[in-house]
Amino acid sequence: MGQYFKDRSITSLPVKIVFLRMDCEPSQYIDLPQEYKLEHYKIVPLSLYRYVYNHVGQSYCWWMRKIISDAQLAKYFDNSLIEVYFLKNVEDNVIGFCELDCRIGSSINISYFGLMPRWIGKRIGRSFFSQVLKVAWAKNPENVRINTCELDHPKALPLYLESGFKRIANEVELWHIPQYLNLPVPDAIKL
Repeated sequence: MGQYFKDRSITSLPVKIVFLRMDCEPSQYIDLPQEYKLEHYKIVPLSLYRYVYNHVGQSYCWWMRKIISDAQLAKYFDNSLIEVYFLKNVEDNVIGFCELDCRIGSSINISYFGLMPRWIGKRIGRSFFSQVLKVAWAKNPENVRINTCELDHPKALPLYLESGFKRIANEVELWHIPQYLNLPVPDAIKL
């Protein structure tokens, strides 16, 4: 790993990805503290989604949603089997989000999950993730999937494993990140 390549238009990074699966519903869930709520948005406001996605992923090299147009993103969210949930505080401010991909009937994939930076470390992540699992399992899938990578928050993988996920595969993907995004090359990948 530890090597990256640059040219004028892209940065190519080899990134270790861990794929995980949960085959049994948890026996119990952790409730959100009373001052928080998880809201499903059937119509996803693209400006809100982009704002939250950009802030949640700013330190973790989230780039894949940044390179698609609003028209492509709107078309993606027009599919009722793609569900977006926003975590809000008592003031109705969005402090996190998750995205569930329910297009495969037997499996639900948690495509994105995260908190806005200033909410990390406030002891809300575990209950937030537990409620995301509750929503996913309420759809009666055979399993729930998620993946993470070496660039994600260091507590992501331990949270997933403690929640009952099992590793099913490890891969190295070569990410080709456009330079115009001005994303910093993560320290975890630098020489």
